[in-house]
Amino acid sequence: MSGILSTYSPEPGRVRLEMYFEDVDMGLDLAVPFGMILSELLSNSFRHAFTEDQDGRIRAVFMDKGDHYMLEVRDNGRGFPEGVDFEGADSLGLQLVKNLINQIEAKVDYTLSPGTCFKVRVLKP
Repeated sequence: MSGILSTYSPEPGRVRLEMYFEDVDMGLDLAVPFGMILSELLSNSFRHAFTEDQDGRIRAVFMDKGDHYMLEVRDNGRGFPEGVDFEGADSLGLQLVKNLINQIEAKVDYTLSPGTCFKVRVLKP
C-alpha cells in the first residue's frame, strides 16, 4: 500500500493512511478480488476525496468476523458529488468494484457524504 500512498499523496503528511488488517487464511478466489476492491477504493479516496489544500484521513480495515470477512474503507473527505451514487456510477473503477463484489457474492453498505465509507462483507466459504 505504500505504493498507493506515494503515488497519490506526494506531499508527506497531507493525507494520513491508517490500515488494520487481521491475518487470515483465505483462498485466492477471495483474496484477489478483495485486494482489487481495496486498491480501487483507496485510490478513489486519494484521487477524489480531498481538495489540494485539505488534510485528510483514509482508514482501511479488514477483519475476520467469524462467519464472514469484512473490509471497510472510509475517508473524511468531501464525499461523492451531488447526484452521483455508487449503484449508478459509470466510472470504470466503480464498475470494477461492483463487478468484483458481485463475483464474490458480497454485500456492500456505503455512505457517500459527508466523507465516504464502503463496507464489504462476504460469507466465508
